[in-house]
Amino acid sequence: MAKLLSDEILLNKMFEGKYLDTNIGHEVINLIKADNGNNYIYVNPYGSVKENEHYRKDGTTTIKTILFVRNYGSGKILEVLAKAENLEPFYNHKYNEIRKKWDKKKEIIINQYKSKENKDWYKNEEYKRDCLDQYIIPMQEELHNYNLEQIKDIKYNGKGLDEIFADNFLNDRALYVTFKAKVLKINPDKRLFINFSIDDENKEYIDKISKLGEIINISGERFGQDLRKYIKDNKIEKSAYNILNQYIQEELYWEEIESNKIKTISSMIEDKDVNIESCKPNFLEIISQEYDELVHSNLLLHIFKSEPELFCEFAKLPKEDGGLGVEFEISEKHINIVREEGNIDLLIEDKKNKSLFVIENKIKSGINSIRYDETGVQVGNQLIKYIRYTHGEKVSKKNKNLSRYVYEEFSDEEKIRKPYELYENRKFYIFAPNYKHFDINAINKNIREIDSKYDDTYDLIEYSKLFEFFDSKKKLYENKISYYNEFLYAIKKHSFVLDNIKERRMFESFALKTFSIK
Repeated sequence: MAKLLSDEILLNKMFEGKYLDTNIGHEVINLIKADNGNNYIYVNPYGSVKENEHYRKDGTTTIKTILFVRNYGSGKILEVLAKAENLEPFYNHKYNEIRKKWDKKKEIIINQYKSKENKDWYKNEEYKRDCLDQYIIPMQEELHNYNLEQIKDIKYNGKGLDEIFADNFLNDRALYVTFKAKVLKINPDKRLFINFSIDDENKEYIDKISKLGEIINISGERFGQDLRKYIKDNKIEKSAYNILNQYIQEELYWEEIESNKIKTISSMIEDKDVNIESCKPNFLEIISQEYDELVHSNLLLHIFKSEPELFCEFAKLPKEDGGLGVEFEISEKHINIVREEGNIDLLIEDKKNKSLFVIENKIKSGINSIRYDETGVQVGNQLIKYIRYTHGEKVSKKNKNLSRYVYEEFSDEEKIRKPYELYENRKFYIFAPNYKHFDINAINKNIREIDSKYDDTYDLIEYSKLFEFFDSKKKLYENKISYYNEFLYAIKKHSFVLDNIKERRMFESFALKTFSIK
């Protein structure tokens, strides 16, 4: 008896992975209309789905809906971008014939190497090379050529997909289209999130997301690092399927295909949705350091030390205008800025006015150096350690292996060089990307509960505020401070509520290609 295949909802992640660092992601077509007014779908990764699992004998697919999603902060939280329904497969019997032909070739290769005596025969390097050269590559090339025939009339701004993706790695083996979608609907302003973590682990973070939109809670399921997950309408997954399907069918969360949010390339350029000039990668992206906290802290040090008045101006700018909101005097001539003193990212000292500024710069990490007692209660962290340091106390090296921090006063020699306990003003800041969503009130509450010796607190300065300020000073300093524009570009990446620089670049690079091809 033939196996009955259940209907499915496919969750397909977009704009993820290292491949996008140097290539245009094929999935960008999912949210752009072709010149003929149709929407075509590329299922990540590779553009294909398994015939024996997701296609019925009549050639229709078991996939009823594709939900295009992206990671939102934690990998356990996904934001829904769009849905695609009424899918018309680009795969047909010809594809199946090609695959079956090459599967027979694979069997021949396997029989040449398979050995009862050697259980690790499949690890043989010659076998792997023969599979690649005689089976995988030629099969991919034949499927690629057949796909080219199918998509030859699909154009974006008058250019074919094979032209647009011509510079991609292994483009001569790529598939370009998986489905044609009769209906493609984009999320409206009411946003949808999917939560796979039904516990208290991320409660604070989830509560914050719930203020941005509706959260769909899916218990008993895990997504992991894969780019796709199938939720089947069967006995095991029926509950998850029904929950998702309820939102899929609810018109409140979706806009019709006529919406101008699904655009052609020409309309995207005309409406300035993409900035072609920003397609080129920044130097930090070229060397894969765009998330490195040490690099960004060094850049801040370079900018502030080059022109100390910039820091002073930013510090004096009121909080409501995006600055630090410092009300006491600061002397730019007496500013001293150091890195990693007492493990502090940036310690800024104004000796004349007896003031200290602590800047903890966060990109990917959270609060570090957390210490717990024997019962599992938190008794210390890096932020408390920095507060203590500015009052002339340091962690005792004699007790560095203990679960809790033990502090000691600076030595007499240190007190001469660093008379911090005598200082009148101390300010503490966490610089963080907007997409990190730090709860500064909860952080300060935690500090007070753990260590109430001092009443200092931290202020959160989001990267959007940094970017707005330094961008406003561009004309004055871009020729005075080396790498000023590169610094601006680096911090702009982290100034968005969502870490979706790859997504924006994919649209921009795709658009640029359509205009640059002769």
